Amino acid sequence: MAKKILIIEDEPAQATTIELFMKRAGFDTIIAHDGAEGLEMAKTTSPDLILLDLVLPKIDGVSVLKQIRANDAIAKIPILVLTNLASGDTVKEVIDAGGTDYLVKTDYTLDQLVHRVENVLR
Repeated sequence: MAKKILIIEDEPAQATTIELFMKRAGFDTIIAHDGAEGLEMAKTTSPDLILLDLVLPKIDGVSVLKQIRANDAIAKIPILVLTNLASGDTVKEVIDAGGTDYLVKTDYTLDQLVHRVENVLR
C-alpha cells in the first residue's frame, strides 16, 4: 500500500508540482491550501508524512507543527518543513517545535525532495 503524503502549501502551482513528483515516486498525496485545512486533514487522514510550508494563510506553519505535536493521535507523523525562510532563528524554532527536517525550497530539486521523503519513511 502506498504511503500517504499530506502537502500543506498555499501556492497552487507549487503544491501541484510537488504532488506530481510524489505521485510519480509512488506516493498517494493530498493537498491542503492553508494551515487550518492542513491541520484538519492531518487529523482526519492520518498521513504517513507531512510536507509543511511555513508561510500559510489562516494558521502559520510553525503553529500547525506545534498543534500536530500536541495531539497524541498524530504527534508521531514525520513533518518535513519545506519553505523559503532560511533564517537560523526560524530553523531553530521549527526543530525545537518538533520538525523532522527543515528544507529550504531553493536548495533542493524536486528529485532530491522525493529522496528525502523516501529516506524519512524507511
